Amino acid sequence: MKKYSHENTLWEKIRRAETKEFIRKRIYYLCLILFSLCIIIGIVLLFLPYRRRKICCGGKKN
Repeated sequence: MKKYSHENTLWEKIRRAETKEFIRKRIYYLCLILFSLCIIIGIVLLFLPYRRRKICCGGKKN
């Protein structure tokens, strides 16, 4: 019985370590996704007004 409980605690420790690693990876991937989204949104916000101005100016000139 003692051996079984010892194995159980070991298994619990392994599971805890796995969940910690999993949570770390999840947070890492979430940060990467958020970072890439911010970059994409930034690029879109930078280029959309520029394109609009170009189109508007082009329309006015012609």
